[in-house]
Amino acid sequence: MRKRKWAVAVVLVAAVVSVTMWWLGRPEGDRALDESAQRMADAVSYPRQRSAAGLLNAVLDQQEPQGQWAVLRAEDLEPSDLLDWMAELVIHHHQDALDSPTFGLRRHQDAWDACYRLKFTHYRGEAERIHCPDDLTPLPRSESAPPPYPVAVCRSGGDSSDCPGG
Repeated sequence: MRKRKWAVAVVLVAAVVSVTMWWLGRPEGDRALDESAQRMADAVSYPRQRSAAGLLNAVLDQQEPQGQWAVLRAEDLEPSDLLDWMAELVIHHHQDALDSPTFGLRRHQDAWDACYRLKFTHYRGEAERIHCPDDLTPLPRSESAPPPYPVAVCRSGGDSSDCPGG
C-alpha cells in the first residue's frame, strides 16, 4: 500500500514538472495574437503573390494604419508543385508593458515580444508561433517584388467549368 502511494506521488510530481517545463518553454503570445497572425496570413494569401518579397509588401500594405506587425525575414522556398510551401515570413509583434485598473485593483503586465512563422503555398497561408530570433530589425518594403498574379475573372459568373471550383 505504501509503495502505491509513493508511486502515485512520483507520477504527480513528474506531471507537474513536465507541465511547468512545457509552459515555461512556450514562445510568447496568446490565443488572440495567434488568431491575428492567422488572419494576416489569410489576408495576404490573395491576390496570390509570386515571391516572399511580394508577401512582405502585402503584409506591410495590409496593416499600414496600425503597424502592429513587423516582418523580420522573408525567404523564398523551392516548391516542387503548387501545394508545397513557396515562401516563408517571420513576423514580430511587440506589446508594451501595461498597467491597468481591474475592478479597483491595479494589474501589471510586463512588455513582451511574440513572433510567428507564416508559410505560404500558392493557395493559402499558415501561421505558427515561434521563439523570436535575436535580431528584431524589421525589413523595409521590397522595391524588387514582382507583381501578384492576376485576379481570376470568371466569364460565366462562377457556375461552369471556366472557373476554379465552378
